[in-house]
Order: sequence, then C-alpha cells, then structure tokens
Amino acid sequence: MNANNYYPRNNGGTLYLGGMNTNWTGKLYTSWEKDGASPDVSETTHMHVVIGDARNLGGGNATFLHDAVTLKGYTEIRVTNTTEFAESNRGFLVLENGCLNIDDSMTATLRAPATLDGTLRKTGGGTLALGGKLRFGTNDDLEDGTGPTDGRNAILVQSGALKVVGVDALDGAALTFSEGTSLHLDIRPGDVHMLDTGFVFTNTLSSVACSGVLPVVVDGDDQRHVPAVWYGHARQVTQGKKHERRMG
Repeated sequence: MNANNYYPRNNGGTLYLGGMNTNWTGKLYTSWEKDGASPDVSETTHMHVVIGDARNLGGGNATFLHDAVTLKGYTEIRVTNTTEFAESNRGFLVLENGCLNIDDSMTATLRAPATLDGTLRKTGGGTLALGGKLRFGTNDDLEDGTGPTDGRNAILVQSGALKVVGVDALDGAALTFSEGTSLHLDIRPGDVHMLDTGFVFTNTLSSVACSGVLPVVVDGDDQRHVPAVWYGHARQVTQGKKHERRMG
C-alpha cells in the first residue's frame, strides 16, 4: 500500500489506520515530496500516518521483510497508545528521513530489525523502544553484514526517551540526544546479553552526542548494576536511578 504524497499533495495529509489488520502482510510505503522535492525538516506539512496499535500496520510475514514499513521524505508515523510491534519479520526501513512520533506517556516497542539508510527522528514526549538488531543493508537478508554509511546512520532523539531492549539495537548508529531527552535500558531477568553489556557499540561509526547532560536510566526488573557500553568504555548505572553523562 502506497501512502505517497497523500492528499492534499502540497499541504501534507494524515492517514488514520484503526483496524486490526493482522491478516494483511503487504508493505506500507510512505513518502512525501513537495512539488517533486523533499521538504525541509522544519516544515509541518508532511505525510502523517496515525495508529493506536501495532497491528494497524499489518500481521506477521512468513519471511523477513526489511521494508514492510518504509518512511521516506520526513513522513511520520504517530503512535497514540502504548503498543508493541512484536512481529519479528515486519521490519522498518528509513530512507533519507523518517519520523516516529510517540505520544506523551506512551511507549512503542519495535522488536523487528530496523534498517537505516538515512536519519530516523524520534519525536513526541513518549518512549521509542528498539529491540531488533540495527541493519544498514537494503535487502531482506538478515545476515547481510552490510555496515553503516557515514551520514546515513543517524538517530536523532528530539524529544521524549529512547529505550534499548536489545543488545545490538543501536550498534552502528550515530545517536544525537536533544536537551531534555533520556536514554533507558530495559534489563530483564534471564536476559544474559543485556545484563552483561547493556548495549554495545562494535562498529567504528557508532557514536553518542547530546546537549549538556544525558540521563541514562535502567528500567528493568534486575537489581544488579549493569554497564552501558559506548565508545568501548563501560559505565555503571543502577536500576531506577539516573546516570548522567556529559558529552562534548
């Protein structure tokens, strides 16, 4: 299904999806071009898709689709309720620029791998949780091994929080946190990898930048200290408490 320059053409548009579309396993492609050119990020007349439940975007696929949902040209998916994208074979692809807007006090958890070929912008006062292995190739091979391209591997947390629920969910990303945002680690009993390492940066293009102080909070159930690994250095944080790291 294409939501390409959704009406009206030059003034943005909003597509509301409310059905439990679990029997639909096709692709949703969203893009926005203004007069044939991608709009500036400061513009508000972008293509918007509004959902309240992850199942609004379709059901599980038999094999992995890296582009089951595509965001291009500053198009935005707004999530109005707490929900989990549990289908591991329905991946999200960001081409050029895409936005996930999570409403205040809500959490959207993405378990499927996300593929970056541009910049993912996280907006809204809620929390975006990433659990699948971050990908950078544009094909359906889960083990394609393609590394990130500098300048096309960005995640910008402009408001709210980013939560890590998978050890390699951010590996290879260039992360930027705006002032007032935070990074959360979700540590659960039995999650050996997250308990051991928090999250990992093994790719040389991985980086973290923020304005001022970045609060890092452990939200999970485990009571032990856990390290968050970035720049190859372990930093100790404690469950329910903030660890502040000043960057720059």
